[in-house]
Amino acid sequence: MNSKSKNLVLLLIIIAALAMVNRQGFTQEPTFSLPWFTFDGGGGRSSGDGLEIVGTIGQPDAGTMTGGAFSLSGGFWQNPVATDAAPDLSITQTVSPTVAAPGQIVTYILTFRNDGDATATGVTIDYKKPSRLLQTTYESKGPTVSVVEDTDCVMHVEDLAPGMTGTVVVTGVVDPSINVKASLVSTAVISADNDAFSGNNQAEVTLVVQPTQYEVYLPAVIR
Repeated sequence: MNSKSKNLVLLLIIIAALAMVNRQGFTQEPTFSLPWFTFDGGGGRSSGDGLEIVGTIGQPDAGTMTGGAFSLSGGFWQNPVATDAAPDLSITQTVSPTVAAPGQIVTYILTFRNDGDATATGVTIDYKKPSRLLQTTYESKGPTVSVVEDTDCVMHVEDLAPGMTGTVVVTGVVDPSINVKASLVSTAVISADNDAFSGNNQAEVTLVVQPTQYEVYLPAVIR
């Protein structure tokens, strides 16, 4: 066999091999694999003070993209992380008037609330009233509140369902013996057996006591 015949046979073999490759390429099903993956600026799991969040930073392409037989979900995570329901108690406090004279009647209003998504149990309010506030009385509105008064005051509150709110009105008389300007501080702290977040559980308010000032004028004596 001369060289020309050899080259022709080699060319036919190459053509036959290419034809077999093309036939296999068209008959086999295409395979595609895309595992869970992110191109982003970080993220992960963060927790603190009873709260936990799982997320990824830098995901502007939220949504689902499709093409042919494929679908790609991108951007913010599609499946939220389940968290246990928990109560979240808060309390605020005001005083009226904010400036009073010795012997004057003043009124404190404590407002408490459950902003969580579960019932708060074992709820108490520790109320540190000013020691110079005398003849104090307590009146509650909303959930039942029982008051145990000693040096400080402890209020036992019934279980608070989500969204429940209530108030305690504290009335007292400023100590009449105060004869110099003074600041009377009262603090209220609410707690529960299962409260999830303590950052809003305390309220403090200051009452300024201003005694009446008298000016005495002496007659001038001219000789």
